[in-house]
Amino acid sequence: MGLDGKSYRQILESYYPGTALGVTAQGFSWRSLGGERVDVVTTRPGEDRFVGPLADRLAREVEQRSGLRLDGRVRLKIFPTVATFRDATGEPGWVAASSRGAVIRLQPVAALRAGGAIERTLRHELLHTLVENRARAGLPIWFREGVVLYLTSTQKFTSEKAAPPADSDFLRGRDEARRAYALAAACVVNLVARFGETTVLSWIERGIPPNVSPVATPGSTRR
Repeated sequence: MGLDGKSYRQILESYYPGTALGVTAQGFSWRSLGGERVDVVTTRPGEDRFVGPLADRLAREVEQRSGLRLDGRVRLKIFPTVATFRDATGEPGWVAASSRGAVIRLQPVAALRAGGAIERTLRHELLHTLVENRARAGLPIWFREGVVLYLTSTQKFTSEKAAPPADSDFLRGRDEARRAYALAAACVVNLVARFGETTVLSWIERGIPPNVSPVATPGSTRR
């Protein structure tokens, strides 16, 4: 059927009549809420309608903070349950959101209301999308992750003897991943202290100079 030009919907209907398309067997009905910069896709348009204007505002804020600009529109998909978020993204339940390209996948809004987590999570993921969109090819994961944390976190990261984590460290268990993120942020803090914020942020698009180490050495000076 595929060779005959039939679509996947026609093929499914032929072999599995009555099948509902979706990330679960519950057949959720998705609605798109267009915004100025961000398109929100949700199964609960009434409850999640406020997310679009919030995401539009935060998109402007992260552009101003980073000095970079988003290319094109961002698609924000809010999953109806933590289980569907896990099934669709492959992320563990303790991860509130994840980004892939220009698509941000978010846990249910109800699960993120406590402590202002919605705004904090959206700001982080929008900045992540922006950095990934503008990053020079081959830019290390630790630098990309560290820049996002540096620009969004209110936590103070120490820069003493901070060595970059390996790529695989970000994919380990919760505690190991958190340590990897903290080390990445500390490395960026170290670089900013030595070279200045403007210079370090310019490396997102230019790449890190080959003679620059994230670990401070005796006699290191700010340039």
